[in-house]
Amino acid sequence: MYRPETKQSSEPRYTDYFLVNPRYLPALLTRHDETGVSCLPPTTDLSEVEEKLLQHPAVEEAGVLEDKAFISLKDEYFWSDQLEQELKDWVRFNLSDRLVPREITVWDRLPKTRSGKVLRHALRAWNAGNI
Repeated sequence: MYRPETKQSSEPRYTDYFLVNPRYLPALLTRHDETGVSCLPPTTDLSEVEEKLLQHPAVEEAGVLEDKAFISLKDEYFWSDQLEQELKDWVRFNLSDRLVPREITVWDRLPKTRSGKVLRHALRAWNAGNI
């Protein structure tokens, strides 16, 4: 796409504005991992993690909050430490190390709306122990 050079678009204050510098990110947008490194939360990537978990043959339903995943298994699968590691490796191999959930919780079924979407506020409440 052709974009004519204008005085505004060539000034450094306009060109530097769109460069991402972690020092200037607000505290609400950052989190610290166990090493103390500040990183962006994977809020935009949560649906990708859910999709990858759903592609695994053992997973019936999936919902992801920040660094915790909630899943329900298909009837022919049983939960074990080996399956948990397999799911984490599945996400790591297909997406990225930073998107691997730190904890995976298994339920019989996840709370959903009438249209079949996972109720994230119910997952947050369950995660906080309010339900």
